[in-house]
Amino acid sequence: MTTADMGRMATETLRRAGIADERGVTVQECFASSGAQNFDDFLGDMIPGASMLVNAARRVVVVTERNVYLFRGRSFDRPSERLAKYQIDTNVITRNGNKLVFPDGQAVYLSAYQAKTVVDAVRAPAYKGMADALLRHARLSGERAITMGRGTVPKTPENSLAARVFDVTFGGGDLDFRETLEFRMILVTDRNVYLFAGREPSELGGLICKLPVGKGALSVDNKTLRFQDGEFVNLDTADDAKRLADAAEGTNS
Repeated sequence: MTTADMGRMATETLRRAGIADERGVTVQECFASSGAQNFDDFLGDMIPGASMLVNAARRVVVVTERNVYLFRGRSFDRPSERLAKYQIDTNVITRNGNKLVFPDGQAVYLSAYQAKTVVDAVRAPAYKGMADALLRHARLSGERAITMGRGTVPKTPENSLAARVFDVTFGGGDLDFRETLEFRMILVTDRNVYLFAGREPSELGGLICKLPVGKGALSVDNKTLRFQDGEFVNLDTADDAKRLADAAEGTNS
């Protein structure tokens, strides 16, 4: 099924749910418990009517460009009670294999492919929104934000007298409460790739490097994103690193 097909199905779900001012991105049918999912997988097609026994646990997840909706319902074109509405954010869904958990603790179970589809659909507009915020806080004009990412680098060891005394006295190890990582943010625009110090757009640190968008601007080594000038950032996932490297080639502009 194509992305366009999923978008049309999601829009139909929204229409039937009475939500008229948002565009559907994707929709997935799932279950509120792993037991219900397993029951339906193993017995739903074998025993006539068996699927009816898990109707109460059926859920529909819809992603729009602004929100994620969770409904009761047995299929995308039959949403019933709306259980929740979550504003798009990179942290709005936590994925653990085929389980998706929402901020209020509600969870749904679906296939690994379905879970990845939902997470990818959520992250695209979420990262775009954060990229726009980063562009504003960096006071960059004449450029269009494409995407962004957050990562870490090992902190440069302190060489002060106090740090040396601490190491001699306590020996570092588990007793060392000093920060060992520094946070970084990457912004990809339609023209450049920027690397900033900092953890949030509103807490933007200094500009570390700037490279023009183009082939080879960034390279990927698993979860590590490397810049042409030697700087690097460790991302949360290899998918995040690849997403940023692909955007830095200018193909998503």
